[in-house]
Amino acid sequence: MCGIVGQFAFDLGNAAKVDLLGALRALNHRGPDDRGTLDEAHRGMRAQLGHVRLSIIDLSPLGHQPMTSANGNVTIVFNGEIYNHAELREELASIGVQFRSHSDTEVIIAGYEKWGAAIVPRLRGMFAFALWERSERKVLLARDPFGVKPLYYVRNGSTIAFASEVRALLALGVTSRRLSSEGLASHLAFGAPQEPHTVIEGVCALPPGTVMTILSTESSTTTYFSLPQERRDVGAEEASATLRKLLDDSLRLRLVADVEVGVFLSGGIDSSAVLARAVSLGCKPRSFTVSFDEKNFDEWNYASTVANHFGCPHERILLRPQTVLADLRDAIGSQDQPSGDGINTYFVSRAVRQAGIKVALSGIGGDEVFAGYQNFRRMKWLERIPSLPRAASFGRRAGGQVGRFLSLVGGANPKERYRHLRSMFGPSECRLLAPLASEQQPSTFLPSADALSTFSRLEIDGYLRNTLLRDTDVMSMAHSLEVREPLLDTKLVEYVVSLPSDLKLSPRVNKPLLVHATGTLPQAATDRKKMGFSFPLESWLKHDLRPWATELVRDEQQARASGLDPRQFVLAWERFLAGDLTFARMWTLLSWQAWCRAHALSF
Repeated sequence: MCGIVGQFAFDLGNAAKVDLLGALRALNHRGPDDRGTLDEAHRGMRAQLGHVRLSIIDLSPLGHQPMTSANGNVTIVFNGEIYNHAELREELASIGVQFRSHSDTEVIIAGYEKWGAAIVPRLRGMFAFALWERSERKVLLARDPFGVKPLYYVRNGSTIAFASEVRALLALGVTSRRLSSEGLASHLAFGAPQEPHTVIEGVCALPPGTVMTILSTESSTTTYFSLPQERRDVGAEEASATLRKLLDDSLRLRLVADVEVGVFLSGGIDSSAVLARAVSLGCKPRSFTVSFDEKNFDEWNYASTVANHFGCPHERILLRPQTVLADLRDAIGSQDQPSGDGINTYFVSRAVRQAGIKVALSGIGGDEVFAGYQNFRRMKWLERIPSLPRAASFGRRAGGQVGRFLSLVGGANPKERYRHLRSMFGPSECRLLAPLASEQQPSTFLPSADALSTFSRLEIDGYLRNTLLRDTDVMSMAHSLEVREPLLDTKLVEYVVSLPSDLKLSPRVNKPLLVHATGTLPQAATDRKKMGFSFPLESWLKHDLRPWATELVRDEQQARASGLDPRQFVLAWERFLAGDLTFARMWTLLSWQAWCRAHALSF
């Protein structure tokens, strides 16, 4: 797990001067164990590459990056983990490839030399990398299927710059510090900027499951992964048995490390399933749970019951509002882009890293893949309602909660229904709150034959990709902690998405497919009400954090710089205190304002 940054200039005469060392300093939290750079001109082309390393596989200096092939033709900077690297290494060795290290990075290089870009679909893991082939004057940027690892880029004529984080591109000096109207609009709409947009004008995210090939001023992007559209007709027993094998295979790969592996444990179904299958494979990892004095948010009893059931050492992370307030500035400053959900992961990651853990397993993705959210049931209910164009039209004009519901009921398009289920602020509200925000344009979407699978695909491509995975990556890496995602293995997700919806919903048990496949979960995990990983921030905002929020809301100069209407911002705060605006919507505004101030960015 690492951080990467660099620039390729295909025309030496137009190569922009960059601050590579400054960009590496901006990424240092992602890789405190090692640092490397390359600055080389070759055949009229210049490559400036940087890498910071968190050593997980092959802790020796042989894993140092940038890494170049033995013949000097291919160089790579790589962030992530290739879980099937041993299998690929064995296959390559069988056809005569000799390796100098045990690192997965060298496997990517060797695979590229043998198979070209066809190596990318064969990589099973979380990854983002930039690869330079000198002989062809060719550059490849690649990102894993679900976007677990981020990769951002800026294209300026015959140069392309890339990085693991947006702030590294700012430090590199290849883009302005101007906020993006598209980024603001999508943040207000969904609580986080939606890819390919970012908060910075001119900076884009490479889509998950794609490879971008750059040859001078020409570039092309190829999609190598997409979820299946077809439905697989199998019975419950067969599905459960197959899923158990896929889970164990995923866990087996993700338990491989040259350092200790821990587990984020909430006591819910997802993280408990991860722990259960890890134990079944002979591993008893340390588990960690965030705990609060507020009983409605505290999951300690559930989690400790699960940990004791499996005989695993368990540690409690008690968080109080005073602790959060003291470190809130650092938490927000650690976000690479604003998010209404990120600080949760910041505090749990810090505690786990302080306990000496470098790698942690997470149940992230379980709700999106196994239909865990209440919205899945709502989507099934809405599917039975015919399209009501008049209601939809009226709802769009009316705005507000009632208007959004009418739009939702009346819309026939699954993506439109999903948008309304997940939206924070509608278009009319966005225009009031942020006059500088651009109008959001709907993107095309190909639905699955099964309605539940369609919604699952939308959740994976939406909330999971743009909020949960991004927050998990940047907030864990803020503390040099690698988080692995067993429930997002490509083979597992492909299988589950294609299964009939009646296997995924039950009136008695949440996520019945996962529960049955796991087989040994205690009732403390399966019978409890779903809580989700959240802090009691609503209560804290009205008490301990209220002075912080009030000062932030009344900073008119900062609001204007951030693109918000100061008067509407204050009105929103007053509505929140009066109980007329939900916490999630208020926090969407606060997180944007606080993030812009922390990073001194403006329109």
